[in-house]
Amino acid sequence: MTFHQVMPMTCRKKINMIKFQVILSLLFAAVTPFVTSQVPVSRDPPIAYADFHKIADHFLNATGLAADLSVTKALGCGFRCLFHHQCVSFNYGGSGGNNCKILGFDRFSSSSSLLHDGKYDYYYIKRACDDKPCANNGKCITNDDSSNFTCGCTRLFTGKTCKGMLIM
Repeated sequence: MTFHQVMPMTCRKKINMIKFQVILSLLFAAVTPFVTSQVPVSRDPPIAYADFHKIADHFLNATGLAADLSVTKALGCGFRCLFHHQCVSFNYGGSGGNNCKILGFDRFSSSSSLLHDGKYDYYYIKRACDDKPCANNGKCITNDDSSNFTCGCTRLFTGKTCKGMLIM
């Protein structure tokens, strides 16, 4: 009987996923020394996954870069951002097409600085509150990892997304 006959398929998939995660972690550890400058920490705790959203042909124009790097693809810039404790968004592109500008802020904290620019694409980490999940004028509060939220409901409403009505 071979190893593959004994081990169920789901277990093999889990082992392969763990191998992939270890290799990915080693890859990220290898690229972190290339950071060239720093600004105060703006993201805590560190995250291991991010859902980046792209705004094509736009550049978030602001001072105080967390890092200014050269990478060959936007994916590489995303990896650098993910493992840079100050990064919450980045600009990728430029005249050479490989500039990676790691930012310690995003379009929500600096919306007036999002400019149309055909040389760059702007990427930001999607937050749970971006889709406005709280109904009936509830206030969305993003929790620590940006993927969870809590709704602060107005007086007459209740529930995770403030859709339930309180009966008095």
